[in-house]
Amino acid sequence: MPATAVQKTIESGQCVSGSICFELIKGAPAAAVALLAALIAGLIAYRQYRVAKAKLNLDLFERRHKVFEIAWSTLSSFATSPQMNPQSITALNNIIPQASFLFGRDIEDYIGLILDNASELAIITIKGVNNGNTLLPEDIDNHLRLCDWFQHEAKLGAREKFSKYLNFENWH
Repeated sequence: MPATAVQKTIESGQCVSGSICFELIKGAPAAAVALLAALIAGLIAYRQYRVAKAKLNLDLFERRHKVFEIAWSTLSSFATSPQMNPQSITALNNIIPQASFLFGRDIEDYIGLILDNASELAIITIKGVNNGNTLLPEDIDNHLRLCDWFQHEAKLGAREKFSKYLNFENWH
C-alpha cells in the first residue's frame, strides 16, 4: 500500500507547502485573532449586561424608595398629629397601583392597613373635637392603640416592611 502525502508528512515530521499540516498552521493566526475578537466581544457584552442590570436595579430602587417615602411620611404625620392630612392620604392612596407592581402583595396590604388605621384615628379624633376636645370613653383604648401603632411604624415598622425590597445586599 503506497504511503499517502499525509502519511509522508507525518512520518517526516515536517509541514511542507501544500500539505494539510501546512494549511492548518497557515490558518492558525487568523483563527487565534478571531477567537481573541470573540472573547473581547463576549467580555464587552457581559459588561454591558452588568451595567444594564445595575441601571435596572437603581431605577427600581428609586421607584420603590419613592413609595416608601410617601408611606413613611404618612406614618410620621399621624405619629406626630392624629389629624387627617388630606394631601398625605391622597398621595398614599394614589401609590397603591404602583405598589402592587413594584412590591409584593405584603406592601400593598401594608399601605391598605396604614390607610385604614389613619381613617380610624382621624374619625376618633374628629369625634373628640366634636365632643369639646375630649375623647369619648369608648374611643380611648383605640386611640391609644392607634397612636402607638403609628409611632412604632414611623420609627421601625415601615423600615422593616420595606427593607427586603430596598436592601442593596440583594443586588447580585
